[in-house]
Amino acid sequence: MLGARPGWGPAWLSLAATVHLRDHPLGERMLAEAKAAEGQAPGDYARFCYALGKLHADRGETDAAFAAYARGAALLKAERPYSRAGNEANALAARSGFEGDWFERMRARQTIATDRPIIVTGLPRSGTTLVEQILTSHSAVADGAEISVAHQVAVATGGVSAEAIARHLAAGGSLEAMAGLYLHLLSERFGTAGRIVDKTIDNSRFLGLIATMLPDAPLIWMRRDPLDSAWSCFRTFFIHGVGWSHDLGDIAHHFRLEDQLLAYWQARLGDRLLVVPFTDFVTDPEPWIGRLLRHCGLADERAAYDFHQTDRVVATASSLQVRRPINRDGLGVAEPYRRHLKPFVRAYAA
Repeated sequence: MLGARPGWGPAWLSLAATVHLRDHPLGERMLAEAKAAEGQAPGDYARFCYALGKLHADRGETDAAFAAYARGAALLKAERPYSRAGNEANALAARSGFEGDWFERMRARQTIATDRPIIVTGLPRSGTTLVEQILTSHSAVADGAEISVAHQVAVATGGVSAEAIARHLAAGGSLEAMAGLYLHLLSERFGTAGRIVDKTIDNSRFLGLIATMLPDAPLIWMRRDPLDSAWSCFRTFFIHGVGWSHDLGDIAHHFRLEDQLLAYWQARLGDRLLVVPFTDFVTDPEPWIGRLLRHCGLADERAAYDFHQTDRVVATASSLQVRRPINRDGLGVAEPYRRHLKPFVRAYAA
């Protein structure tokens, strides 16, 4: 493909993701095709820029790496505008009305079993795929993915806030039907056997709805160092598009909204929400894996600790990492780029 289309961004992005480019001959070829790449459509050129950023990062050329990633991000931002006001409104609705004994009252009204799904959320690049791989290595867990099922239930319910749920119930809806739709869609994709990990990233915006209709589903939130997480998001080309990830100020804005959501849900869900600090997890993984299993009601099994040997398809940017034992490579990844990330640091602290 590269021979027919020199500099073609999608091909270079795929190649760059599969190899370490520091001493690889593909690196020099990529640089030689940089001029040809400039003539592509913006989306394809953006992909080339992310691949070029990976090349320079692998070589330890931090200034050149950041410049390439920033060029690609700017191209994507022009194509996919991010609305801070829209994101704020969405986050506000997500945590609206779940006060007092809401969850206890709703639990008492739910009459069907809702413990099949295991809900994992957190920012992109925060370790959610790692947790998914660990849990799906257990014999009682059939599979997992980013599946956006809660979004479809929210559409049927009329929203994600407690007020929207209450209106839906008052109009004749039921928690059984809401959960039934979620579980039906889960079974359509994964079959009816075994438990399923739903690690949809924006589940943070559906957590009130999920906790209401699925009172027995365990909830897990991954939390990574903000600077490492910000840099990892900025340098990642998200296939389905993440509008806030193309600008350091927008990343800070989104992170602050997610911090507010996490604090809100911790206060209301208590021990039902297990918050897993990524640094602690990779520094001393075995106790945390055991804690994850207990939180999900799963028996202790060696396969969960040897998750990197599990043969399954992983379709996220973390697919290569979960093929290796847990390591500390993801800690401090932003440090070489700290001076470039000052706009994020200032905006996040504001």
